[in-house]
Amino acid sequence: MPSIRPLCYNCVPTKGRPVFKFFKKKVNPTDLCVQARTLVSQGKVAEALALLDQAIKDSPHFSMAYADRGTVYAMTGRHQEAILDLNKALDLGFDAASVLTTLATVQKEQGDHQAALTSFAKAESLTPGNPLIYYNRASLHITLGDWVHAIADLKKCLTLQPDPRTRALIEKRLAEVAASSTADLNIAEVPHDNGQLRFRYARVMFADAARWIRHGLFTEYSEAGQRLSEGHYVQGQEHGLWRDFHPNGQLAALGEYVGGKEHGIWRFWDEAGTEGPSLNYVHGEATPT
Repeated sequence: MPSIRPLCYNCVPTKGRPVFKFFKKKVNPTDLCVQARTLVSQGKVAEALALLDQAIKDSPHFSMAYADRGTVYAMTGRHQEAILDLNKALDLGFDAASVLTTLATVQKEQGDHQAALTSFAKAESLTPGNPLIYYNRASLHITLGDWVHAIADLKKCLTLQPDPRTRALIEKRLAEVAASSTADLNIAEVPHDNGQLRFRYARVMFADAARWIRHGLFTEYSEAGQRLSEGHYVQGQEHGLWRDFHPNGQLAALGEYVGGKEHGIWRFWDEAGTEGPSLNYVHGEATPT
């Protein structure tokens, strides 16, 4: 009569006698993620992380587990760990816009505004009807002093038919941003010798009430009317994302200022759109990457 091997262990003959080796049955990683989400909703973060750790240990290529753990890390302020896990989830093919939106929000909190804008753009390309993308990106635009794009994103939220409670919150936020964008701001326009607009920028009166300082969106134009440079000032200093353009409209440079000095990775392109070597700035001091 043939022997029947029990579930979850192997029968290994040794000197004529069977030796039974028991194996722990793996739990489906999707089930672990579902259980972890339930625990998070109950405020049991440590227990949820333990389940997600187990899911990743058992199934190291299971993208959902990285996405969920990265989200929990983001919720609890563990930003570096969140970025690692969320990027890992994306590398493994997890293309949910929610992951990109969470990643963008964490990048914003870390001060990596350029990366955050890129992540928001990718999320928008996946689910252009998700109001959370536009609402959170509006917050980033506000941080950068970009009132125009902040208002545009909040208005976009309203076109996506939010529920009455959410609509009320968006409308309140929109009113606050609109008020901030005009309060105490004065728009200055400086022409070229030929009369074409050269500089257009927002400014505020300095504390001594004796002079204006740039504060808000700044744009430079060529004599032919093409945009050459665009970025933001905060209290008289360049701050946040800046872009320079070639006369043909091709992007020439992209990077960030912090307190009036280049900081972080700056990328450069020629007029044909071919990217050249980038530079890594640390408070205005450049080194090749």
